Amino acid sequence: LPAMSGNSSLGNTPVFDINNYTCSLGYLLLPAINEYTWSVNVRAILYLLGLLWCFLGVAYVADIFMASIERITSKTRIVRISDPEAENGYRQVDLK
Repeated sequence: LPAMSGNSSLGNTPVFDINNYTCSLGYLLLPAINEYTWSVNVRAILYLLGLLWCFLGVAYVADIFMASIERITSKTRIVRISDPEAENGYRQVDLK
């Protein structure tokens, strides 16, 4: 727990010591930023933007993967099947 000290002017509201904060050495977002001093709303917006950025990256990779799967599964090849009624004695059929 962070170090708290009571202050008579604030009543029973805990006061956090910024220099003795438990997470101040571990940091939350980046090593250069102490984000625990930011408001919760700002952090929520930044984390949501980061989450959306990661989601778009995963969506991009999944789109490329699905396009390659479609290309692989849509390949066809021509197969000759013997048919005595055809001109050449066989007919050609496209198979996936």
